[in-house]
Amino acid sequence: MKAIGIVNIAWSGINILGALISLVIIWVEKMIFSRSPLMNEINLGFDFTSYMNTIFDIILIFTPLTLIVFSFLLIGGIKILKLNNDGIRYTKIAAISIIMWYIVYMVYSFYSLVPVFQNVPNFNAILSIIIAISIIMGLIFVCGYPIFLLIYLRNRTTIVK
Repeated sequence: MKAIGIVNIAWSGINILGALISLVIIWVEKMIFSRSPLMNEINLGFDFTSYMNTIFDIILIFTPLTLIVFSFLLIGGIKILKLNNDGIRYTKIAAISIIMWYIVYMVYSFYSLVPVFQNVPNFNAILSIIIAISIIMGLIFVCGYPIFLLIYLRNRTTIVK
């Protein structure tokens, strides 16, 4: 169980740090691109300003949720290392929350970004490939560990000391 606690702490720490860094990076990018006159002159096939605003909105919405769900995992990992039985409960809550967060994130992102790219030629073909790759990668990298946790901890309520 200590390995689960250590991985919980490491994985949640990486995700919390990544969420905070992405918030800073997207804010800096938005500030730079909004002041760059070249971005309005380059023909990218889509409205770049609208794209940046959409990405910024997605990150502003999902960063606090990321911090919350991965904080549960961090707390669960710490409690497991301290041999506190509540660590299992926190870890299960975190695992379910992360999976739900990912599903909401994918659906929201899809319906927010599709209108931005509708004027791009051959977008429907490209979109189906991007969506398939995103879902598979997300399931592997975002939901893989929480699914493992739910399977591994399904019948556990106490930590064997």
